[in-house]
Amino acid sequence: MEEYLIGNYLFKLEIKKIRSKKITIRAKNGVLYANMPIFSTKKALYDLIDNNCEKLHEMVVNSIQKNEIHIFGKKYNVECLSDNKDSVEINDYNVIIHTKNLEEKYIGKIVSNFYESILKPVVDNYVLEARLYYDNFPTIVYKNIKTAFGKYYKKDNKIVLSTNLAKYDFIYIKMTLYHELTHTLVMDHSERFYQEFERVFPGCKKRQHELRMKRYKDLF
Repeated sequence: MEEYLIGNYLFKLEIKKIRSKKITIRAKNGVLYANMPIFSTKKALYDLIDNNCEKLHEMVVNSIQKNEIHIFGKKYNVECLSDNKDSVEINDYNVIIHTKNLEEKYIGKIVSNFYESILKPVVDNYVLEARLYYDNFPTIVYKNIKTAFGKYYKKDNKIVLSTNLAKYDFIYIKMTLYHELTHTLVMDHSERFYQEFERVFPGCKKRQHELRMKRYKDLF
């Protein structure tokens, strides 16, 4: 890793050369990761940073994870404690994670399992109502997926919900469930899909847009 100073901005850079036609830059946890064509020069990268320094600085700031997590839309501070068992404790303002292993990946699994344990009863409650609208009701499972809040698999007639949904207000959990259930009727996101979605969940597009804007940068 190296550092690059331009004006008032000091960037931490991780550079990788790959088979590509152009330079791409992303930010994660306060670091810029640059993929460069094999025959490209560092000067080309630095020129790109110079011309976009304010935008890149904003990307870096937004990429820094905060020492907090959300549960059903409420923000909590996080404290991790070494212990002889794994558990999660909540009070008014704090989430205390007791763990046998302080590695980030291990703690992430504890949090994901906790999210699943509190998300499932909420979804089960919404399912009771949803069964009135949908035949051939799919199986629902939970996974710690980062790229989507939910996915429907037609072949298996199965919905996978992200455990990260437990971070968000109940209305967005219900909306995501009904979104995936609507895919049992219409697989694509056509006009007919949104007609069916709106029928069972009025204001669906508005809620979808709100959820996209609410992506939290939680510690886990």
